[in-house]
Amino acid sequence: MHMPFQLILLSIYFFFAALLAGLFATYAFSKGTNCLIRTFSALCLLVSICLFGYLLELNSNLLPQMIFYNLIEYTALPFYPGCWLLLSLIHTKTIRTFKISVAWLIFIIPILTFFIRFTNSIHHYFYKSMTLKELWGLNFLYLEKGPWYLVFNSCMVLYLLVSIYVYMKNYKKVTAFEKSTYKVMILASLLPFIGLVLILVNPMQLGLNYIALLLPFSLSLILVALFKYDFLRLKTLAREVLFEKSTEAMILLDNTNRIMDHNTTAESIFSELKGQVNGKTIEYVLYRHPDFIEALKSDCNQDIKSICGSSEVYFEIKILKITDDFGCTVGRLINLVNITERKNAQEALSILATTDSLTDLYNRSRFEELAKLTMERAKLYNTTFSLLMIDIDHFKIINDTYGHGAGDAVLKHLGTQMKDYFRKTDILARLGGEEFIVILPDTELEDGENLSEVFRNMISKRPVVYQDKSISFTLSIGISRFDPKLSNFDEIMKLADDALYQSKKNGRNKVTTKVAI
Repeated sequence: MHMPFQLILLSIYFFFAALLAGLFATYAFSKGTNCLIRTFSALCLLVSICLFGYLLELNSNLLPQMIFYNLIEYTALPFYPGCWLLLSLIHTKTIRTFKISVAWLIFIIPILTFFIRFTNSIHHYFYKSMTLKELWGLNFLYLEKGPWYLVFNSCMVLYLLVSIYVYMKNYKKVTAFEKSTYKVMILASLLPFIGLVLILVNPMQLGLNYIALLLPFSLSLILVALFKYDFLRLKTLAREVLFEKSTEAMILLDNTNRIMDHNTTAESIFSELKGQVNGKTIEYVLYRHPDFIEALKSDCNQDIKSICGSSEVYFEIKILKITDDFGCTVGRLINLVNITERKNAQEALSILATTDSLTDLYNRSRFEELAKLTMERAKLYNTTFSLLMIDIDHFKIINDTYGHGAGDAVLKHLGTQMKDYFRKTDILARLGGEEFIVILPDTELEDGENLSEVFRNMISKRPVVYQDKSISFTLSIGISRFDPKLSNFDEIMKLADDALYQSKKNGRNKVTTKVAI
């Protein structure tokens, strides 16, 4: 039987649209467990099923077959608008995480529609009747709408209008780059909305599935947002995870000091950040913290004392300028590290000699005190830390070749480099001779190993200049980590020391790890 040219064109159109939607679903699903990506993946899968069902329906000539393929469409179509609304809410950060209560509220009508459609032959609430109708030489399924059909489609119109509304509401609060994404997503939301309106109005009584006709165009707009405007932010996903999971407070400001984003740690410090504060100036939101606001006027890193509740808290403020591709400053990332414990310890023990006079790092006795506190804190709060044992390779040869003054210069240089490289919350000490030790609080073993490799490589490329002589040296490093099974800190040190011995045994200038078995 000769296939009409119109049917060939429509079949090609819907086939590639369904295929593209399916590929998008697979691609997004492979990118991880982020709520935004998973919701986008589900949306693409629903679109693919819907278009595939309509493709089969168009290529059928018998009414029972067309009714069956229409059922395939409705395994996905009821959930498409709800999924789109959920995507809009997450993308605009109207909601930050997937909540069961929100999902039930959004999908209760689609779930009911699913069951009503599949039992329509019993009650005819969704379609009163289904007949064949010829148009342009093609057979279409003409559907006489029932009462629940009108309820469901009105709900779909509402969902898409709310999606458009949340994008428009948040439009002024986002950066210029994100505004381009919002424009594309608003237009992508309008197309299925127009399709729904056409279905409800049904001009000329054609009975066409206008949603299926317009969905590929909507999907094409999402394609533009994905690759041109980085809609899913796949390139920055790792940074976002670090931002949200960081134990350090982070606040993102634009170049007019408006709050663009912040993490949950910042909310725990400043309760004023809870709620809708994006788009408001930080001076307005945190006016109760004048010391912090004053510190922001300078771009220099500094420590401040602030009142949080009834307690005095010390923070280290790190300010990082954010620039665009042209080198223009577009905002700042404010990083707050709670250093209250360290400050209080310094003040309480200020009369004691706690530092090594040559390297200006903690001495052994002070390190042992801090190590004990770190061990207790890890057990009490169920946190972790990594321990680094550092030894200068062939230090005796440096002393014998260049003299003890050169050896002291090497030790002092290493101490300076350690203070510059590691965080202020890290505990750095010289145990004696050429042996150093570092505690990295809240740091997993893998992160500690990565930090050590970078530091080892950096030191090997930064020689000491002593009496016009360049003295290069390398480090051997052993790493271990806190383990609840270990009863005291000495056991952790023993593991790190064993790892250090292996680094030296394997040729020096290496990083080795060892953990409790």
